[in-house]
Amino acid sequence: MVEQLGNDSLPPLLRQQIATFVSRLNQCVYCSASHSADVDILGGDALAIEQAVSNLDAAPIDDKDRELFRFVRALVTSPDDFGEGNWNRAMKAGWRNDELESAIYVAAWFQFMNTIATGNLIPATDRATALELARSRQKPEMYRELVDSLEEQIGKKISVNIESR
Repeated sequence: MVEQLGNDSLPPLLRQQIATFVSRLNQCVYCSASHSADVDILGGDALAIEQAVSNLDAAPIDDKDRELFRFVRALVTSPDDFGEGNWNRAMKAGWRNDELESAIYVAAWFQFMNTIATGNLIPATDRATALELARSRQKPEMYRELVDSLEEQIGKKISVNIESR
C-alpha cells in the first residue's frame, strides 16, 4: 500500500522510512515494528529512523534526508505551524515539489493507519513476528493468514484489502 501513495517520485525504501518515522512519532507500536521490518528488508537502517525520532540532528542519516524528516515531523506534530518555510527549507536541501507531495501522502496515510491500529487495540508484535509480517505482504495468501490470526487475537475483524498489497 505504501508504494501506491502519491506519485512514484520517492523510492520504496524512503516511503517505508517515512512510514516508520510517522508511526514512531505517533507511538503506534504495531505499525512501528511492522514498517521497521520493511525498512530492514529493503536494505535500510531502521535503527537510524528510530534515532531520528528521538534526536533528528544526531541521527546517522544524510543531511538531505534529515531535512525531509524535519518536514514530515513538522507536518505530523505541528500542523498549525506548518507552512511555506517548511517547504522552502526542504527544497533548499534538494527535495522537489513532487517528492514532498509524495512524502505528505505517506505521512497522512500513516497518521490515519496509526489511529486505526491504536484505536482497534491491535497488539504490538515482537521483531520476529514483524519481519514475518513484512515478508508476508509480498504473498497475499500468507498475509491473509496473519491478518486472520491477528483478528482472532483481538476478537474483531480488520478491514484490509489483501489484493492491493
